[in-house]
Amino acid sequence: MVVGASVLVSVYLTTDKFHASSRAWLMTYIASMDTMTAPSILLAEVAGAIARRTGNPALGHVAVQQIERIPRLTLAPITIAAVRLAASLAADLQLKGADATYVAVAARRRADHVGRSTAETRELTRDDPSTNRSAAHTLTRTGEQDLTVKP
Repeated sequence: MVVGASVLVSVYLTTDKFHASSRAWLMTYIASMDTMTAPSILLAEVAGAIARRTGNPALGHVAVQQIERIPRLTLAPITIAAVRLAASLAADLQLKGADATYVAVAARRRADHVGRSTAETRELTRDDPSTNRSAAHTLTRTGEQDLTVKP
């Protein structure tokens, strides 16, 4: 599973309208023993969002320290291959750059993506000749229709 920054920002901001549901989701994840991945940019996104919304940079630093201690969370490096895939997905699906990076990490790992915005995904599959999967990207966007984009 790939987690989006918006979910973790909500976990740390008690005034966020999604705080309770995001915190409950994180507690369920921790109890489940599942693994979770995020692109390494997650740390900067969460730190910046929390510092901006609270006006307190120290809270952004604290959130990063706590995120780095989440059990079974792997921060995926942003390689040039991931950046190229993200750029392609950003163009094809009209995503923002950071959102496309999360989608690219999910695609490369064949993982679900948990996030809040309509630009974030629930599921993405990608062509892989070794598994005879379909030749299309399939993106399910929260609250919207399924999209199929030919590579």
